[in-house]
Amino acid sequence: MGSAAFILMIITLLSKVTGLIREQVTAYYLGTSLLTDAYSTATNIPFTIFGFVAAGVGASFIPIYNSIKAEKGVKESDRFTSNLANILLIVGLISCAFVVLFAPFLVDIFAPGYSAHKAELTANFTRVISFSIMSVSMSSVYIAYLNLKGNFTIPAMTGITMNFLHIISFVLAYKFNNFFIIAFGFVLADYLKYFLFPKAMKKEGYKHTFRIDLKDKNIRMMLRMSVPIIISIAAVDISTIIDQSLASLIYDGHGAVAALKYAILILQLVSGVIVVSIATAMYPKLSNYATERKYGKLKKTLMNSISYAQLIVVPAAIGLMILAEPIIRLLFQKGNFDAESTRLTASVLLYYLPSLFGLTVKDLTVRAFYAHRDIKTPVKVTVIQMIIQVILSITLSQIMGISGLALSTSIASIISGFIILILYRIKYGRINLKRFAISMVKILVAALIMGFFTYTIYHRLESSHYLLALVASIVVSVIVYAIAIVLLRIPEVKMAINIGYKKLKNRR
Repeated sequence: MGSAAFILMIITLLSKVTGLIREQVTAYYLGTSLLTDAYSTATNIPFTIFGFVAAGVGASFIPIYNSIKAEKGVKESDRFTSNLANILLIVGLISCAFVVLFAPFLVDIFAPGYSAHKAELTANFTRVISFSIMSVSMSSVYIAYLNLKGNFTIPAMTGITMNFLHIISFVLAYKFNNFFIIAFGFVLADYLKYFLFPKAMKKEGYKHTFRIDLKDKNIRMMLRMSVPIIISIAAVDISTIIDQSLASLIYDGHGAVAALKYAILILQLVSGVIVVSIATAMYPKLSNYATERKYGKLKKTLMNSISYAQLIVVPAAIGLMILAEPIIRLLFQKGNFDAESTRLTASVLLYYLPSLFGLTVKDLTVRAFYAHRDIKTPVKVTVIQMIIQVILSITLSQIMGISGLALSTSIASIISGFIILILYRIKYGRINLKRFAISMVKILVAALIMGFFTYTIYHRLESSHYLLALVASIVVSVIVYAIAIVLLRIPEVKMAINIGYKKLKNRR
């Protein structure tokens, strides 16, 4: 995977752990209550509307910057960076004004099942939180810039800063019995988490210029590249809106939206630490290989990255499926988050976890398409995924309740992962799918063997104490899985062992 990906995984893990602590504080004070639903929806609305901009910048900035740098040098590419950041700040300001003005209407779209009081509270939360959009707009450029320069540490550290500030705002809100402090704390945290950026940018030689040139051909090129990405993100957002709307309608009582949120948090803990870290670290390398027409290295890096990611994702998903309830109980069951909240959240998480298999393949393969400047193919796949998910969500939610929403996400994710990998093979040639398939089968066998031990040990010891059973089952599972992947002679494991052995030998 490379040292950059490994370091990024460690920092991301720390960020996710602090994020988990933040959510534990949220669960303690709010549980799965009216306030939690209102806060969850309010934080989701502004970033659903503006999130496509950040995603479009992240995908299209790096190849365009490299192209300008190759043709006209670093000075001109940095001028393009300044121009883009200034334009996005204005777009962010307009988006913020839109959310503030139309907050009640947006709440009705995202959560039509909310009562009048709940909807009003959510709209007020949304208006406050929308002011963080300007921060996200400019930082999306600077994060991509620093990643391009090989600086993954500073962008990854922002999450840790934000999480601690959120925790402080929750404590203050509870102390003064004013939960709007949470919303204001969210905005403040979103600005303060970037305090390290100016120094990091200056260290890379960047000088910001206050220029706005909407006629810049590179801005127009980025816009053309971003439009398909915007459509792709919009498709995902539509499915998210539909899921939240259905959750607010089909569940009798408060907590359905919150349960989805907490389950997705666990899902994102795995995907963020593993998949996003690897994708972020490998994307600049893929872009360089594409620019230099080293397509063989590009494809090899892609497939190795997918295999290494699945090597961790598959056992993590299976282990979490088996231990969903005790893990949710350990992490969140405190204060207002009671046993029923645990049961509800665990049932949703169980059906969300298989989505990691497809998400891993899709997210990494999408970066390879972006490196080739092929934006349209991933969009088509995402639209197909959205259509499948919406149809399944409407159908399965009638049968399984909110768990059906999670299962529809998993099915659509696995299908889209399979489709996009096949399309990449068709469009860009051989990618050694046979070796990948063999590795996946071996990884799955090893993970299932591990899962048998996980289930057996936990249920044998559960009667003594659930925490003892949980720790024992995890420790034994890690040992069993490590032995299994070595004995099954998985190519990526052999490669990692050989690399580690050579490094150790060279140090002696």
